[in-house]
Amino acid sequence: KVEIKNINSFSFLEKSMTYEVVRQIKKVEKGEKIVQETRGWVESSGETVSQRIKEGSPDYRYFPEPDLPPLVIGDQLVAKLKEEIPELPDVKAERFRKEYALSEYDSNQISESRDLADWYEEAVKDYSKMEQGKSNYDHIDSRKAKVIANWVLGEVSRALNENNLKIKDSKLEPPALAALIQLIDQGKITQATAKKVFSNMFSSGKLPSKIIEEGGLAQIESGIEISKILDIVLADNKNAVKDFQAGKEASIKFLIGQVMRETKGKLDPKKVMVLLREKLK
Repeated sequence: KVEIKNINSFSFLEKSMTYEVVRQIKKVEKGEKIVQETRGWVESSGETVSQRIKEGSPDYRYFPEPDLPPLVIGDQLVAKLKEEIPELPDVKAERFRKEYALSEYDSNQISESRDLADWYEEAVKDYSKMEQGKSNYDHIDSRKAKVIANWVLGEVSRALNENNLKIKDSKLEPPALAALIQLIDQGKITQATAKKVFSNMFSSGKLPSKIIEEGGLAQIESGIEISKILDIVLADNKNAVKDFQAGKEASIKFLIGQVMRETKGKLDPKKVMVLLREKLK
């Protein structure tokens, strides 16, 4: 151990440390011993010089404390402490990468907060149970874990930040988010509708099914009703129809927008495009 004195700036600190590294390497390469000592930095010559040798504890004023008995740390104590220590962020992030196949960025972001990480895992498990239709789950599907991660890092984090809340203080529960995503998977609501429902869920704490029922937000499933809506939109936008039939592909995007507006987002845009193309043949 070598101490360096006379350091009064970061510049001197860098220079003296660099000098010492080089000096000690040269000594070791020559087979010489590194002496435990205090050295002083001399700025004018750009080197450290020996000031005094400190070979043992007494030189450093180290003395036994009579009121403190020796501390013996056994294997059992170490094992006990390991069990009591909660999973640390780096370890948790690594586990998320291995078990859930999350990216390094996603796993690190979620693991920064223990509460958020625990909330995320509960949502993943709830989603898996719903998808498998069991009271328990056999395994975690990485696709489901990624979907939950996208919502947690997207809509959930945005709502928390906007309302200056921590996840533990919000009304949003993991099973509710899992239920919302399942409704998307089942085709009962669109992504656009899901975001509206989520906003209500976050502020009210209600289940998504209740919000959808109260707001009449369920996706339109009747083929007859959908066909009537398309006919109305096409009849009201004849110029766009003519443009599309004349080869202007962009016109169909306008028509899709009109259908989504008419249905208040209660149809899947991809499905609307297919149906419109069939009617415009």
